[in-house]
Amino acid sequence: MAGGLAWLGHSVLVMAAFLVLGVTRGLNPDEVGLLAASVAIECALIVGAIASFLLGVGALLLASATTGLARYYRAPSDVSEAMEATARRSGRAGLSFLMFGGAAILAILLTLIAFGSSLGVLAVVSLLWAAASVVLVVAATDLSDALARVQQIVPNDAWGKPPSLRVYAYVNLVGVLFLAVPLLVLAIMPPGGTTNEACFVALGAAVAGIGAPVAAFWGFTDVIRFGLATGRVPALHGPGVQ
Repeated sequence: MAGGLAWLGHSVLVMAAFLVLGVTRGLNPDEVGLLAASVAIECALIVGAIASFLLGVGALLLASATTGLARYYRAPSDVSEAMEATARRSGRAGLSFLMFGGAAILAILLTLIAFGSSLGVLAVVSLLWAAASVVLVVAATDLSDALARVQQIVPNDAWGKPPSLRVYAYVNLVGVLFLAVPLLVLAIMPPGGTTNEACFVALGAAVAGIGAPVAAFWGFTDVIRFGLATGRVPALHGPGVQ
């Protein structure tokens, strides 16, 4: 729940940063717009790192708990398989979220060290974020699958629809790639002839800065709801787990 709430905050800050850049003329913002967007981006990276570590630790704890259930409780074969799959998937999701958080910290350091220095630094940070977004796809897919399997292990109407972060992760990846690749081209090519690259950057900004945060809202709202539902599933709070 805490990780989901923090990720919603991260998404709001990302959207705010891109909206500020869009209002202040995109690749050529004025000083006030650049400062405001930079502060929003730094805050988004910090909150994103916190959210990643919270989700990573939560997923690893889920893996540990599920392993314990599989070890100490006898269950039908299909439930045992669900326990093993949940432990495996949630463990991998936890490590992936921790890696994403590490990438966020590295991006924070790079942007602070080279604040406003060059387009090349922005391109490098974008490429780093693109690589981290691939890791995020793995984390989102595995966590979504693990939470769905929890409902198979402990069936209860309180769960509702299992949360899925897949749409958000893929939308985010597409947006970041549309940003990173053109920025790299703009950084290494001679001046002039940048219209196509600028169009791709604008498209990437729209997808990563608006589309991904909207998708994050739906996905992580379901994660928070799923966390709240754990308090209404009696089997999770006593020796009655079968």
